[in-house]
Amino acid sequence: MTEVMTLGKSIDLTFSRFSERPAVTFCRKGAIETEMTFGALLRSINRAAGNFKDMEIVKGDRVILFLPKSLFFMIAHLGLQKLGAISVPLNTGFKKGEMEYFIRDSAPKLIIAGREQGPLTRDTAQGIKTIVVDTDMPFDADSLFPEASERDPDITVGPDDDKR
Repeated sequence: MTEVMTLGKSIDLTFSRFSERPAVTFCRKGAIETEMTFGALLRSINRAAGNFKDMEIVKGDRVILFLPKSLFFMIAHLGLQKLGAISVPLNTGFKKGEMEYFIRDSAPKLIIAGREQGPLTRDTAQGIKTIVVDTDMPFDADSLFPEASERDPDITVGPDDDKR
């Protein structure tokens, strides 16, 4: 049987291979805010995955990402993929009715919202764990995931995991 190359495995292999090479340059207002190597990015993705795992996010869980474009968005999305969770990225311009629809439709276990999206999320997602992240601040894995390990969460994700 041929082993399936999942996104998580591909991230591990590629990012480890090019560990010292530049991976991401995040600019804001015409200036470089954050630069990360593949190795640093992999450690941040693993910390995000470990943090979500500690929050009991498991394979198949849906997590709404109601965040502006940011380095945190990318790292959270890839961390969720390593766990086999399902990212539900939403347009930050959604209004209350649209948010209510997507919350009902996706039945998320967690919502991660930007600072400006936090109030709408609190109004529409009562009873759903919500984290508000200030994406206007430069990304800092130490402050966002202070206790999480940089090791791979070692979750096996396969092609049939989306079938419930």
